[in-house]
Amino acid sequence: MKNDDFEASVGMTRKWDAREAGREVARNTIRKLKRPPSFFLLFSTIHYEKNGGFQEFLDGVWDVLPKGTPLIGGTIAGFINPEGCFVRGASAMAVSARRIDISLGIGYNTKRNPKRAARECSSMIQKGLKNSNYPNKWFISFVSGGKVPSFPIIGKKHVVDSFIGLKFFLIFFNKLCSLLQIGPGRDEDVLEGLSNNLKKFRGIAGTSCDELKLERNTQFFMKKTVTNSIVSLGISSDKDVKFTSATGLTPSGIKFTIDKKGGGGYILKKINKDRAVDEYLKLMGWPKEVLDERLYRKVFYYPFIQKTSNRLSSPRMLGLVYGDEFISAAKPLDEVDAEIFTSTGKSMIESVNDLFKDESYEFAFLISCGTKMETLGNNIYNVKKILDKKLGDDYLLLYVGGEFTKISDDEFAFMYQSDNALLM
Repeated sequence: MKNDDFEASVGMTRKWDAREAGREVARNTIRKLKRPPSFFLLFSTIHYEKNGGFQEFLDGVWDVLPKGTPLIGGTIAGFINPEGCFVRGASAMAVSARRIDISLGIGYNTKRNPKRAARECSSMIQKGLKNSNYPNKWFISFVSGGKVPSFPIIGKKHVVDSFIGLKFFLIFFNKLCSLLQIGPGRDEDVLEGLSNNLKKFRGIAGTSCDELKLERNTQFFMKKTVTNSIVSLGISSDKDVKFTSATGLTPSGIKFTIDKKGGGGYILKKINKDRAVDEYLKLMGWPKEVLDERLYRKVFYYPFIQKTSNRLSSPRMLGLVYGDEFISAAKPLDEVDAEIFTSTGKSMIESVNDLFKDESYEFAFLISCGTKMETLGNNIYNVKKILDKKLGDDYLLLYVGGEFTKISDDEFAFMYQSDNALLM
C-alpha cells in the first residue's frame, strides 16, 4: 500500500543461515519504501535457533535496518504473504507514515507475574505517547506462549498417566509453573492487563510459538532476543484502522459445566460432576486410546466456548492430560457454562473471507491460529487466494499459538481457532 502519507511493504527470506537470512529479510522488506520505516515487524519460524541462532538472525537484520527503527516480533509456526505459504523462513512488514508517533513497550517474566509484565509494557507505551495528539491509538503485541513442562526420566509429554510426584506437581502446579516459567503461557492475563491499562487503545496480538510442539519460543525487541516476555508497539496516528475477528466455528450441541478447577484456574478437575478426562471422552464419544502424544493436536479442533457480556466469544483449548485432569492452554472463565464447537476445512477458509465482509482493503496485518494451518495442509493456498483478491501486494498473515483482538475500550477477546486482522 503506497500513497504520499503512508507506505507498507512486506518482504521475506528462505535462506538457511541465520545472519544471511536476517540481512535478506530486512533488505527485501525496506527496499520497496520511498522513506525510512516508521516501524518494523519481524517474524521467523523456530528453525534459525539451530542455524546460527536468533541473536545472529537479529544482528543480520540490524546490518541493514536503519539505526533506531522501532522493531518488535517473534517466532511463529508459519506465515502467508504475497510470495506464498511457508512453514520455514522469515517475513517482515515495514510501515512508513508521515503523521504517526511510535512507542515501544516490553514486559518481562510473563508466566511468573503477568500483571507486572503488562504494567511494565503499557507504562512504557503510555510514557512514549503522552505528548501525541493524533486521535487514533492502537497497539500490536506479541507474548511468549505456553511451554510443555519437562519431567525427569519421562521428559516433555502432553499426556502423562502417572509418575512419582505427579500428585505433588498438580497440587503445586500454579506455584511451580510460575517459579519455573513453564506450563500455560498466561498470555490472556498479560493481554487483559495490557488492554485495561491502555483503555483508549484498540489492538491485535499473537502468542509466540515454535512449530506447534509448544516447547520454546522467542520474542524480538529492538536488538534483543528474549523469552517469557511481551513486546509491544504503541501507535498514535491520524489514520484510522479497522480490527476484525472471525472463527468459522459452529456449535456441536455438546455442553458441560465446569464444577471444579485447580492450579490457579488452569486445571479442570471435574466437569458435569465427574472426573474431567473421563467425562470429556464420554461426551466426545472417544475411546481412552486417543490419549496419546497426538491428543493435543486432536482436541485443538474441538475448542469450547464461554460467552460473557464484556467479551467476544472466547474459544478455549484442553491442552494437556495429567492423570484424570485436563490442563487448559488458557484459563476457563468462572461460573460460565461451556459448549464444544467444531469446524470444517471449508469453514476455516470462509472464516478468513469473513474478516473482510464485502469490503476491499489495501493493507492488512493478520494473525491466525497455527492449528488451522496444520489442518488445512495444501488447502492453505485457498486462504492465500482470498488474501490476494482482497489485498493485493501488501499483507502478512502469521500463524501463532493464540490470538487476541481488542476492538473497543472494553471489548476484547483472547482466542484460539480464530482469524484476526488489522485493516487499512
